[in-house]
Amino acid sequence: MNYKSKDPLEEFKSLFKNKKYKDLEFSLDKFLRENSENKEALLLYSIVCRRLMKFADAEKSLIKLINLDPENPYFYAVYGELLFYTGINDISKAMYKKSLELNQDFVLSLFGLGQVYEREKNFKKATFLLERAINLDKNFPDSKNLLASIYKKNKSYKKALNLFQETKDNSNLAEQLECLYYLNDKDNFYKKLDHAINQSIKSPKIASLSSHASIRYSRIDNYSFCKDPLNFIYKKNLLKGNLNKNLINDLLIFINQDSNIYRKQNLLNKGKQTAGNLFLRNNKSIQFLLEIIKREIKLYQKSFKNSCDMINLFPKNFFINGWVIKIQNEGYLDSHIHEKGWLSGSIYLDIPKDVSTGEGDIIFGLHGGNYPVEDKKFPEKRLGPKTGDIIIFPSSLFHSTAPIKNNSNRISIAFDLVPI
Repeated sequence: MNYKSKDPLEEFKSLFKNKKYKDLEFSLDKFLRENSENKEALLLYSIVCRRLMKFADAEKSLIKLINLDPENPYFYAVYGELLFYTGINDISKAMYKKSLELNQDFVLSLFGLGQVYEREKNFKKATFLLERAINLDKNFPDSKNLLASIYKKNKSYKKALNLFQETKDNSNLAEQLECLYYLNDKDNFYKKLDHAINQSIKSPKIASLSSHASIRYSRIDNYSFCKDPLNFIYKKNLLKGNLNKNLINDLLIFINQDSNIYRKQNLLNKGKQTAGNLFLRNNKSIQFLLEIIKREIKLYQKSFKNSCDMINLFPKNFFINGWVIKIQNEGYLDSHIHEKGWLSGSIYLDIPKDVSTGEGDIIFGLHGGNYPVEDKKFPEKRLGPKTGDIIIFPSSLFHSTAPIKNNSNRISIAFDLVPI
């Protein structure tokens, strides 16, 4: 890049906009060798390093920014967000507080500190901060959505619904539907569901709500994302193919190294999960695994060709987001769906062999999310994964895991196919 003939910052922004993160990292690194105190470049460098999972480099850049401009509340807020993202709550909290000492009305830090308290389940403090943020900036939807989510967690569904509706768009339509469902407001639930159908809004969460409601209310499921998700589970053992024991050993060495950052996952009991997208890591074994997953996804599509909108409207542009899950003795994963995905799955790298029947099973079903059960029966399907298995399924399908009473870890890599 010829920095003398063009504005380099505009070139950097263009690379970022086009998601050419590795090219951008290289160019910024070269630029910063000669312009080490350029704050805009340092900030962009920290952001791209975070996208590339280089958290230590992102942190160094932000610390340098703070040293260059210690009175700027924004830099503390961005550093707080990085720490929050990687699960380092205490220091994240300290950075947000420092930002607010410099500017008590800094909305980004009010929201950020609210995020930390929400994660810690200190809903009283989180609510106070988020309400302040909303009063200061009513056009910042993140504060409203997080506060509405807190109301929903505390079963204040009417308050949550009203706040979600203030956005006046379809971005949180699934959240609105969920509130109506908890309120048992059947008429308005189906009005909004019909709106989603008429507008061709495709959402795993809406799909899971629609399938659950079809059983609860004894109605036909008209939401066409994937009406019979239990019939769309794909399981295959890859040990005789490209996922050989040498690759698994290389992956386990990489997974167990100290440079991986794990974060708290509220659904995960006695276990831990890596932060960020594992497939952005510059590791040969991880990248080889990514190609294996892509090939299996193509085979999945062929297996269920012309069967539902999930397959027929399969995204042309997407990325694969992946993360490691380590579950310890008697640990398990609570029932959930993957709201941001289209298709989800897991590859199992280390599953204990000597377990009782049913231990360590992955349990799929149409019920979850603490949705009302009443007197209805919801179908489920259990699969017992083994080392080397890949399991792929619709992101709309509830799933959980059964505990293993064994001192060995249960190690898998979960992934989502996320439309762009």
